[in-house]
Amino acid sequence: MSVSKAKTGVDEEFVLACQKGDHAAFRRLYNEYKHKIVGIVRNVIGPTADLDDVVQTVFVEIYKSIRHYKGDSKLSTWIYRLSVNVALQHIRRAKRRRWFILTSDTEVLERTLPVDIIGQVEGRQMLQKIYELLDTIKPKKRTVYILHELQGMDVDEISEVVGVPTNTVKSRLFHARKEMLAKLAKARMM
Repeated sequence: MSVSKAKTGVDEEFVLACQKGDHAAFRRLYNEYKHKIVGIVRNVIGPTADLDDVVQTVFVEIYKSIRHYKGDSKLSTWIYRLSVNVALQHIRRAKRRRWFILTSDTEVLERTLPVDIIGQVEGRQMLQKIYELLDTIKPKKRTVYILHELQGMDVDEISEVVGVPTNTVKSRLFHARKEMLAKLAKARMM
């Protein structure tokens, strides 16, 4: 493996230590990327009770797959790509058992929402509605939209994460924005 710090943003020794199963190195990787992965997964799958499980699955996949990392892209890009793929895989599986998840989420929300703060409840309801609208957009467009609008990634980075040309990313982003604006206007949320 030839991993250069200039290209990947991390040093070769750190990546090699992770690839050899060094627990301290993997702990460092976990601490460095946990918050970003949680954000990506939350934005892709929406506010569900499964968030922690999906994030854990991402780290299990990173641990199992890091030995295949060759340094062709930045380590962060490789990790974000894997995070998006695991989250999308979760969505595909969840659609098969959607009725159960909706019931489960409702019960979880009822138990965890503070009952004395109406604004927070309304905010969560609006967020839930936005995720429902996002869920109606085709996955390829939704993923690009989420990575750009909610995660703040630029078009080039999204191109690397999802593995498509930048012009495809731009097109999907344009159409996703147009679709979301129409859906938000129809739902009178603008």
